[in-house]
Amino acid sequence: MVGAAVTKLVPDEGPPANITAFEGLTKEEQRILVSASLTFLVGLFQLGMGLLQVGFIVMYLSDTLISGFTTAAAVHILVSQLKFVLGLTVPGFSGPL
Repeated sequence: MVGAAVTKLVPDEGPPANITAFEGLTKEEQRILVSASLTFLVGLFQLGMGLLQVGFIVMYLSDTLISGFTTAAAVHILVSQLKFVLGLTVPGFSGPL
């Protein structure tokens, strides 16, 4: 997921996103800056949620719901990685379904 954000803000071809902190940096340094910033921000969110004790919401979720969500996430990741494992070129699709 971090890779998708880095690729969006600092693409392989063309100019990077219009971010002032990118001035004078190489592409590699820009990518490191984006990934480090994203990681730090997610850490702040997790720390904030821990301090606010947001974890109490989990008590209201059933084991079946959590198991189904985890399984669906695993299947989604498996299917999304198949094109890389099989070496296929899959064109992008935009639209319903």
